[in-house]
Amino acid sequence: MTSAASQSPTSFVALLTDFGDRDGYVGVVKGVILRLCPNCTIVDLAHHIDPQDVNHAGWVLNQCFDALPDQTVIIAVVDPYVGDATQRSVVLVFEAGQKVVVVPDNGLAGRLLARYEPVEVRVIQNPALQGAGQSTTFHGRDRYAPVGAHLARAIAEETLPAMLAAVGPSLPAADLKRQGHAMAPVLREDDRLIQGAIDALDRYGNLLTNVPNTMWPGTWTEADVATAQVNDRTIPVVCCLSYSALQKPNEGPAPIGLIRGSHGCLELAVDGASLSETLGIRADELPTPFELRL
Repeated sequence: MTSAASQSPTSFVALLTDFGDRDGYVGVVKGVILRLCPNCTIVDLAHHIDPQDVNHAGWVLNQCFDALPDQTVIIAVVDPYVGDATQRSVVLVFEAGQKVVVVPDNGLAGRLLARYEPVEVRVIQNPALQGAGQSTTFHGRDRYAPVGAHLARAIAEETLPAMLAAVGPSLPAADLKRQGHAMAPVLREDDRLIQGAIDALDRYGNLLTNVPNTMWPGTWTEADVATAQVNDRTIPVVCCLSYSALQKPNEGPAPIGLIRGSHGCLELAVDGASLSETLGIRADELPTPFELRL
C-alpha cells in the first residue's frame, strides 16, 4: 500500500556552507529541513568552504546555480557576523529556473546578482517560520534551514507566493549588498591585453579567473605563449587544451598552463603542484587583479 507521504510532491533543497563535516552542524541543518519538508531531496553543493570565506562561497554559488534543477531552494550560509542585528537575512527569487536563494545579505550573492536580477526579495522576519528559541550563533539551523524548508514545501504544493508574503517585508533588489565579486574583465590595446581578476582557488591550487573563455581573441592554439601578471609577478604561460599537456619536460621547470576552464573562464595551472602555493596567493586575498598580455 502506498503511503500518503510517498505520494506527496517532492522538491529540491541545495546546501552551501562552511560548516565542514566533523561537528554535526550539517546533519542538524538537514534534520531541520527534513522534519519540515520530509519529501525534499537535499543536494550538498559544498561544506568545506574555508571558514568565513564569503568570497569563495559566492563563487561556488554562482558556479552551481545554473546546474541545479528548476525550482530548487538554495540555502547558502557563510556568515562571519552571525547574530549581528544590523545584518539582514533575505530570500531571493529568480526568474531563471524559478530558483530561490536563502542567504545572509553580506555580499555572498554578489556574483549571482551580477548575472541575474531577482524578481522578488523578502527580508526574513516572521518568527513563526523560524526555529523556537533562536540562538545568536547558529542561524543556519534556526533561521535559514526552517525558512528554506517552508519555501521548498510551498514550491512542491504550488503555494510559493503566499509563503513568500509570509516570510517578511519586500526589499528593493537595489538595496542588496553586492560586494564580493571582481570588476568585469575587459579587452584592451587592440585585443592584446585582457584585464580581469583571479576570482577563486580550487582545491588543487589552480587559479580560476573571471575572464570568459570566449574573450580570448582569435583561435586557441595549443603551445601559444602569453604573459600573465598576478600580484605584481610577471610569468610566461602556455596555452593548453587539457591538464595532460602540462606534464613536466625531462629538463627545465614545469610550464604554467593557461586552460579554458570547465567553469567557463580561463584558469592557470601547473602539473603536479599547487600554483597558488607556488605563487604565494591566498584565498583571503581574492579577488586579486590579473592581466594577460597576448
